[in-house]
Amino acid sequence: LVDNDVNIASLGEREAIEIDDFVFLALGTGVGMALVLDGNLRRGFNGSAGEISDLPLVTELNTSGEFVNFQDLVSERALESAYLSQTAMQKGVIEIFELAKSGDSAAIKLIDDFIFNLAVGIKAISTIIDPAEIVLGGGIGARADVRKMTNDQLVNLMTNPPTIRTSALGTRAGLVGAMSLALSELRKRAVIGMQPGITPPS
Repeated sequence: LVDNDVNIASLGEREAIEIDDFVFLALGTGVGMALVLDGNLRRGFNGSAGEISDLPLVTELNTSGEFVNFQDLVSERALESAYLSQTAMQKGVIEIFELAKSGDSAAIKLIDDFIFNLAVGIKAISTIIDPAEIVLGGGIGARADVRKMTNDQLVNLMTNPPTIRTSALGTRAGLVGAMSLALSELRKRAVIGMQPGITPPS
């Protein structure tokens, strides 16, 4: 069985939090999303449901006058690149968050923009899907301060924002999800094998 890492991680989170309607949003080097609705992972007609990295946001236009995609605003690469362009200093994401805590004005502004754009993306997701919860994972999403700031921003943007929580499993989500998927497939094959006249898949 083969699936993408964010889908697999969402299956792990489903095992951990036991909620039937949620979005797993992975914020790391890039951005990925998986949808679990009515207890089932939704892959979409072409298998690309949840590919939010290409979601155009109207909060900002690039130099060509085109919409900036979600991943260009809300990822580790986006934050690091923005800090480099603002300060001519190369810093990693962890360093940028620490600089913001110490009062670095450039870092504070960039993180505020990052959280605002994340909240706008979550509002767009919620408008269409209306999930009970948004689970944040990945290098940035797993941070408790990101969860709190996102919650605070959503209160200003939405009347009924979804619950925002950090990943219950962290880096183990993919492993737990892979086990869940494998066990589900084994159960399915066992049931098919018990039905008379039906040959189990090889």
